[in-house]
Amino acid sequence: MSRRLAGVSLAALVVALVCSVRAQRECVDRVRVQAEAPAAASFTWRARCRVTQLTVWRDTAVVWRIEGRLRSPIHYGILPPGARGAAGPREALRPGVAYYLDLEYDDPAAMTGTGISQEFRIAP
Repeated sequence: MSRRLAGVSLAALVVALVCSVRAQRECVDRVRVQAEAPAAASFTWRARCRVTQLTVWRDTAVVWRIEGRLRSPIHYGILPPGARGAAGPREALRPGVAYYLDLEYDDPAAMTGTGISQEFRIAP
């Protein structure tokens, strides 16, 4: 491989990594969990990427998971149109308990799926 070709390949890799970080930052910066009561939790995000999976878990147990082309907002336990997964959660959210919201999304810059995780609690 010539030095020039190696330099071009390295530059392409750097551009792909920078674009990937930008795409991830757009999803990470705009995730929000709202909950006035355990039964009324909703998850919202603003992003230019496509969210493909939403998972709520506690400790190591999955409480609720849905997949598909997911659009904000998602209401806890309600299967949105076109999504696959459980029609209802395995448990009601309890005040004061630590839960985690995982969003997986397509990262077009990296041509792979990636995700974020955010802790949340329902206020007592």
